[in-house]
Amino acid sequence: MHIDHLVYLVTAIDEGSLTEASRKLHVTNQAISKAIKDMERHFGRSIIAREGRGISPTALGRELAALARPIVDGYRDFEDFGMSYIEDGEVAGTLRVAIPVTFCRGELFNEKRLDLFRAEFPEISLELLRNTPDNCLKALDQGLADASVCIGRCDWEDY
Repeated sequence: MHIDHLVYLVTAIDEGSLTEASRKLHVTNQAISKAIKDMERHFGRSIIAREGRGISPTALGRELAALARPIVDGYRDFEDFGMSYIEDGEVAGTLRVAIPVTFCRGELFNEKRLDLFRAEFPEISLELLRNTPDNCLKALDQGLADASVCIGRCDWEDY
């Protein structure tokens, strides 16, 4: 079993939907569904019940999610610490930027500009979360992105 299995399980149960979990984690619905099916095969029992468009955990699923949650939190803390560790004033870590991709405009950032950033800051891992303009701010609000690029006027009072 891989740590992603635990992350997918906890997120799906917290969200009550495979679709919402896939949006939150920026993976396909099929990846989450497959991971949960793999766990169900591993344990020989159902861990979620599919109900229309949502899901609910079985008794086993609730218990597994409760056990997995501190593991997932610890893993995220571990990864964040390792990725953001700084020595002697260096600039390092992961920068997650939500960028809008639209049907008409395509991507706003070309690879040449991103390559210039990467050349100037080689210790920064740049993760681009390509999404619809509305979902870019949602990714920022949910803590999935460190920064977000907006097109046009931003009506969110908190930003």
